[in-house]
Amino acid sequence: MSNKPITFIESRIGFWRRSGAYLLDFLISLMVGGIIGLIVGSIYVGNEMNEQYDNGRSELNFGGIFGGIYGGILGAILGFFCFSVLIGVIEGLMGWSPGKQMLKLEIRNKSGDKKNVLLCLLRFLIKYSPCFFWTFYFMTVLVGFPFDNYALLAMACSIIVFLGTFLTIGKNKQSLHDLISQTAVYRK
Repeated sequence: MSNKPITFIESRIGFWRRSGAYLLDFLISLMVGGIIGLIVGSIYVGNEMNEQYDNGRSELNFGGIFGGIYGGILGAILGFFCFSVLIGVIEGLMGWSPGKQMLKLEIRNKSGDKKNVLLCLLRFLIKYSPCFFWTFYFMTVLVGFPFDNYALLAMACSIIVFLGTFLTIGKNKQSLHDLISQTAVYRK
């Protein structure tokens, strides 16, 4: 064993542990947001379809069932998305996400000092920038005026952020959003 002291770079967390925290956050978003959205969406849209049938505006007697299924699927997707954004905001404000908390990880300045909320928020904006671009693009599609250039921008941003995560395999164990925001992930 070496008596060499551990430096702050050596105490940083690399790719696999961070991927585990991200996977936990994904599963939490999927379960909590998806289940809440499934329940609310199926009840809301199912009731709306039943009401249309009762008022004679729909000829389908099974409208409530199909509406409930349709609403449940849309609600689950929306619930997952909303809960994912909530987890990202928590990570930006607190310096940890539920997955990072479970694995006893936290975001700090690149030197290992305690977190700076502004740097964590900058990190959040960079890390989740593809989500913002995709959301704006899909909103334009829904209103009937798609901006195809926004889809290209969202795709390029997604690829850059995705490839930037593999920088954590390197010596400094910082992803692209960490390098830009001057942060790193450490054990608590």
